[in-house]
Amino acid sequence: MTNLSPNDLESKWDRIRSAMERHKHRLERGGYVVRWRYRSAPVASIRFREPRESGRAVLRAIYLGSDEELVRRAQELLFTWQIKHHPGRSPVPQVRETWKMLMGHSKSLKGRHRRAFINHMKAALANPPTLWAAIRRWPVVARERHLRRRGGRPTKGRLAG
Repeated sequence: MTNLSPNDLESKWDRIRSAMERHKHRLERGGYVVRWRYRSAPVASIRFREPRESGRAVLRAIYLGSDEELVRRAQELLFTWQIKHHPGRSPVPQVRETWKMLMGHSKSLKGRHRRAFINHMKAALANPPTLWAAIRRWPVVARERHLRRRGGRPTKGRLAG
């Protein structure tokens, strides 16, 4: 923790926030906070990939410094932007726990069924009523998939013979 005056803290936070907002479209999908030591002092930065015209991605960084308050604010802002694409990184503990429970359930599914389940739940995780509706609807969809895998519903002709 550094000894920054409130004015210095706010001016640094404004610079960091403006840099993050300039790259918001990239940070929403893939930014992360990295911590390391520089001359025995803990420092942090936000790293993200920026594609070049050639198609190759370049690793970029926004330096946060060693102040824990700045790191906390930046990480919180980053997580609120990423909640749509990465629900497990939500700043809300209930959302993270719900996501962890859903991912535990998804491990019983395989391949495209698992991806469909994850995408279905990810879209619904934004608000609790939608999530509960999605959870209640999912077994019906899974049952229909199971019937399709068996060749569909049996016809009357199959039942008679």
